Amino acid sequence: MITKPRWEAECQLVRDFCPAFRPFARPGEDISGFTGILVGPHSGMKYIVTLEASIAHYPVQQPAVYIEPRPEPIFCDSDGRLSISLPRDLVTESCALYLLITYQYVSEFDGKPEVAK
Repeated sequence: MITKPRWEAECQLVRDFCPAFRPFARPGEDISGFTGILVGPHSGMKYIVTLEASIAHYPVQQPAVYIEPRPEPIFCDSDGRLSISLPRDLVTESCALYLLITYQYVSEFDGKPEVAK
């Protein structure tokens, strides 16, 4: 379960490293996270990014990152979330880290032809 001190620390990290993102919470749906817009460096396209974490299970359960427009299917899990695989460290891992990985993805693949359909 995400504790109040952990949530406050997550919000501060996102403010520091991903200032275009804002926190949100939907306690009735067990969801908290961050949303914002990344601008593709090659195309100028605006990508709406939403990171969702389970209030009851984060940080044990990895947060989900969704991008609109959606990335190529090869980069997504079956539910449409960006496929992010990294060694887990529940103490130092943060939502900001997942947002920075998403920024890296957008920076690398923005404006390139589809890799797979």
